[in-house]
Amino acid sequence: MNTNANGSWPITVVDANHFSLNGSSGNGVGAATGTAYRYSDLDLIDQSVQQNATPNAVTVNVQSATAVSWSVTGTVYVTGSTAGLSDASITSNASTALAALADALPVGGQGTSGLLYLETIRTTIYQANPQTVNVVLSAPSGDVAILDNQVLAAPTVTLTVVRV
Repeated sequence: MNTNANGSWPITVVDANHFSLNGSSGNGVGAATGTAYRYSDLDLIDQSVQQNATPNAVTVNVQSATAVSWSVTGTVYVTGSTAGLSDASITSNASTALAALADALPVGGQGTSGLLYLETIRTTIYQANPQTVNVVLSAPSGDVAILDNQVLAAPTVTLTVVRV
């Protein structure tokens, strides 16, 4: 597996069906998967601003938070094109994506709501395995409440995989 190819890279078009990753150095055989994205002028401007602009008068306040345990239980329906992935791999992919979601949430949840929305959880599971056609969750049964002084720990994930 060529893990050095993971991430975002500028590319050079080699021919109609191939491109090279500028600045990457291979460490294995790739699976010939991935996505190429053409930056717009707006993307390039935003990237430049993010890298070079320093805001004035920013004060960092460190706040302690309590990690909250949570569980995700349900059934994931996938197409037969996932034949190369075991049920454990499909569950592991979803678990990793959900842990990253929890890690990216700010203290107190999304926006001012104090919640992690159920639909965000379902969407994260969908995106973890692109061949997913349906996600039915029994837990959580609704949006996950997060208090102002709480963050979510990585979830305990129990999924049944059904191939359709």
